[in-house]
Amino acid sequence: MHSKDDISGSGKPSDPDYTNPEFFKTTSGDEFHCTREQNTLDWVFNHPELLVFCKSKNNEIMCLEGDPGCGKSVCTKSLVSEHVFDAEDRLVCACFITKNCPEEQTAARALQSLLYQIFTAHPALLSIHASDKIKNVGRSILSCKESLWDILISVISDPAIGKQIVLLIDGVDESDDPSWFFSKIESLWVGIKTEKDARVKLFYTATLASLNIKQLRVIQSQDYVNNISFDLEALSNSYLQSCNFSTTNNLNISQAFAMLRQQNSNYLAFNLFRPEIEKQIVDKPRPHQVKFLSSMPKTLDQVYNRLVKEYDSDDLFRVLCIVFGAAEPLILEEFSVAFAVSSGMGYHGDIRQKQPRQFDQFLAKTCGPLVKVVGNKVYLTHDSLRDYLLCVRKHGRPAKFTNVKKECHNVLSAACVAFLNLKDVKSNCGYTGKSLPTSKKRKLTGSTTPVDSMFFCFFKYTARYWLQHFRHATKHTSKDNEILQDLCTPQKVGEIPHLLQMCPPHNREITKLAAEIKNLIPQNCLTEESKTILSLYIAAWLGLDAVLKHMLPTRWGQKIPPAPGTNLAQTYINRAPRKGYLPPLGIATKNRHFASVELLLKGETVPLEYDMAPHFSLQLSVDLDWTSLFQYAFQLPDKEGGKASSRIEKQYADQLKAAAASGKLEYIEGLLSKGPKRDEFNLQSVYSSTLYAAFDADEPNIGIVEQLLDHGADANYRAKNQETILEAAAQHEEPKLVIALLRAGASPNIHSNCGKRWYEYDGMEDAAKEAGFDIVMD
Repeated sequence: MHSKDDISGSGKPSDPDYTNPEFFKTTSGDEFHCTREQNTLDWVFNHPELLVFCKSKNNEIMCLEGDPGCGKSVCTKSLVSEHVFDAEDRLVCACFITKNCPEEQTAARALQSLLYQIFTAHPALLSIHASDKIKNVGRSILSCKESLWDILISVISDPAIGKQIVLLIDGVDESDDPSWFFSKIESLWVGIKTEKDARVKLFYTATLASLNIKQLRVIQSQDYVNNISFDLEALSNSYLQSCNFSTTNNLNISQAFAMLRQQNSNYLAFNLFRPEIEKQIVDKPRPHQVKFLSSMPKTLDQVYNRLVKEYDSDDLFRVLCIVFGAAEPLILEEFSVAFAVSSGMGYHGDIRQKQPRQFDQFLAKTCGPLVKVVGNKVYLTHDSLRDYLLCVRKHGRPAKFTNVKKECHNVLSAACVAFLNLKDVKSNCGYTGKSLPTSKKRKLTGSTTPVDSMFFCFFKYTARYWLQHFRHATKHTSKDNEILQDLCTPQKVGEIPHLLQMCPPHNREITKLAAEIKNLIPQNCLTEESKTILSLYIAAWLGLDAVLKHMLPTRWGQKIPPAPGTNLAQTYINRAPRKGYLPPLGIATKNRHFASVELLLKGETVPLEYDMAPHFSLQLSVDLDWTSLFQYAFQLPDKEGGKASSRIEKQYADQLKAAAASGKLEYIEGLLSKGPKRDEFNLQSVYSSTLYAAFDADEPNIGIVEQLLDHGADANYRAKNQETILEAAAQHEEPKLVIALLRAGASPNIHSNCGKRWYEYDGMEDAAKEAGFDIVMD
């Protein structure tokens, strides 16, 4: 246990020991998986490809490929525990990646685990290959996958590591950046495939092998459906022998197992549905059994669907929401508090006071096999359940799971508020939005609860974010943006970065927001106007469209005449909190919160501040998803859509012209790549006017001209009473510009009579000839 002072102390952390393998200490992730049952998975262990992989004297790479639940992780752990790869002077290291736990999902964590195992076996290698890098950046290196990969490559190249190293990586495609991981594995193989010394063997698992490597050895589980079915038969027979069922029940259960194997040869599906079979078969009437047997699930998702319906209750819903929405896995004590508070602090109010084992039993009764407890922390039973909860319509899930992320925020924010009794929150809200009775406040914050212990960091750093979401997603109070404005006061800003330091590295959005707030809040007190601007900015940053709806007037999107007390949010909706920053529509677009984008477009909003200096606006505009802005603007009803699309098109055109006039190709490339698709929107006039503007630069960029012509700019475009594009280009006396226009279809015979003809400028006759034209003088 740690005191509050331990958590919030301002002292600098002690310098890490650059030579101690404990610096890299982390779990391999194998605790989430079991080893194989007797006489199962022999189709992998006896596979010719695996046997050759083990005995080969060359560098080798191999993949076990298969759908979720086919035994990939169990197989990987069993290969290690049964010492299949062990040999003299050979080091075996394994890591397990899972989406079920955000910390276990990062590529950096997987590499850290491998390095920890290597440096523990060979401590001297740390000083040679990692110490200098650690000295330069400290503990931040543990979240940098590129640096960790470089260290790994350096280490496995060192002869001191031994004759050979075997790396096992389970679930490469489950990592937070699978394409990066696959590309690195491929680059490793390219570097070692031709070496004579067999120093590296790499074994990995994935749903698809995903590597185009000729020498890749692959075992595909879909080729061994019958073998898996035999394994499941052995498991079911073993299970029935260990149970004391009657002969009739044994026969009926055996029949159900056989039907399940026939429909679904999947280890995970079998183990999840086995308790359900027992429940629905043992001592049940024959008609009930027949009805149950007539609809065995055919896929893993159907298994989840049946289990969710079987355990359907508000308690199950709350448990799944809390597990799914937690920024990091909760230990049983934390979970019991969150569950008690989210249940309304009624008859569940004392559930957190039970012993962890008692609450573990409550979870088993409430959720069945859908959740599990590993190392005193609560997880979903398998990462495929997380995918199931996210894919709503595809599998016809019960309606209450249609917006599970939002519900997670509501449940957990209520727990945060009631539990912490935050001083800066004017009213404590329960899950129902009602104030808590004084007696219950005391009950939740009494001396029996270690409020300041380290494991309640979870509540501390999530309270503010979830609270604001919860308050504005339920019943609104008269103080419409009270919580957001609390975030924006100078007194609170010092707390925010510290609270958010405890965020795990994967929660980058909140960490970035904390840094932004620190930069944006002035030293002096904020005015109501600046509070409103900052509140709108934060709401748009996080995509809290419920907050935006509440802050903006009821008649949002309609012209409201100025009057005393005009809504400040509407007045300042196009203001950025500071020069060089995006206004709400811009930041919502950049962070891809499209529900907020659609809402904001209904009013007179723009993605960039008016009258912003070009060097600021161009840097910001290339980060915007202009394609989505155009699409959402055109999807609005005719009246709103016409206004929104014209605003977006005008700002996009202005940015293109400013980029063209700057002469910087990277701005044009960024805007065009993130701009609307040519087959969906006709912006030829915009590209043509931009092409004309490109020649306003002192030294026009030929790359910009070519890019615009490729996007359909009209080489014969001419502004009213202005020179032709050819004439504007010829004035710069740069043949490449004129040649590009002529080859794109510019007519050499159109003249503006505003001065010299284009071919009368120096070098233009030669340019015309190179483009295939002969100049004939009048």
